[in-house]
Amino acid sequence: MRFAACQAAFVCLIAAWQALNPVHAATCETPAAAPRPATVSDWKPACRHVLCGTVLDMRAPSPSPLARGTCPADSWQPLLIAIASTLNKGGLVSLGEVHDNRAHHLLRAELINGTKAVIFEQIRGDQQAALDTFADAPSEATAATAAADLMRRVDWKNSGWPEDDYRPLIEAAIAAKAKVYAGDAPRDTMMALTQGTASAVTPQDRVRLKLDEMLGAKLDDASLTEIESAHCGMVPKSAFGGMAFAQRYRDAHLADAAVKAIETQGSAVLIAGNTHVRSDRGVPWYVIRRLPGKPIVSVMLIEVEDGRTDPLSYAPRDPSGTPVADFLIFTPRIEREDPCQKFRVKKTG
Repeated sequence: MRFAACQAAFVCLIAAWQALNPVHAATCETPAAAPRPATVSDWKPACRHVLCGTVLDMRAPSPSPLARGTCPADSWQPLLIAIASTLNKGGLVSLGEVHDNRAHHLLRAELINGTKAVIFEQIRGDQQAALDTFADAPSEATAATAAADLMRRVDWKNSGWPEDDYRPLIEAAIAAKAKVYAGDAPRDTMMALTQGTASAVTPQDRVRLKLDEMLGAKLDDASLTEIESAHCGMVPKSAFGGMAFAQRYRDAHLADAAVKAIETQGSAVLIAGNTHVRSDRGVPWYVIRRLPGKPIVSVMLIEVEDGRTDPLSYAPRDPSGTPVADFLIFTPRIEREDPCQKFRVKKTG
């Protein structure tokens, strides 16, 4: 599909994206489907769930990825336009993930096309110097070779994040000539905060990072409930005060990297877990307070579940019931063991 005038810059970006990513028609009644990333076609036929490969626009008055008379692929168009428009206007696109789902990384490698900066949760802030050295070094290497060099410089093999899963994202960032930013907080600071040493963050940094602004009792409790659930309910919420503040610091630190990227590069994409891209208490909450007026779009990648076909039932919400993401992308689900089973066995044994 070609646009005649390209009067708006984001329309030009969409046209360029479409030129690089051929249309993959869906089986439906309409004559042609809107463009969508090529990766999505690879999910079929293994992922036969009705929602798999569709997008839910939570900004719409009546959100539905499967509106009557449309193809499943049509649901991608609002998302692609929102991404291009946000980057064109100097904002932040936050792309979430379930960390061990390779499909999420392959898909986002296509979606970061056109950005000027990419912030990775998977790289710590104390490794930014290595990234800067990489960026300053002249290179005629291919994206694949350059990605291997970057990952070596930040000692990725010992990071705990699987190299093969994240390599496509690094390659895509390099191919797009985007500057790579380290987003995660330094390990020693996180450990100190988790153990309750609040002084690990200076008063000046608390103010600068907006950690002096309270989320509110309901959001604080929601964060504690989430941490309690992640620990399989084996420890009471009252024990996680330090960990909850550490989570806030991590989000604020990711936001700090995003602010720097936007101010120096003009726009940015954040690569992080779904919890970090929440608009109610994640990275967007801090960026909005530091860069008021900048557009932010939050995208969560959601694994489909057998027998669960109501798309709105998947939408994460804040304590008042408001959705905390602008878009949901429905993806294949990875089969994994119940992480709480070993804790149950230990407790009952």
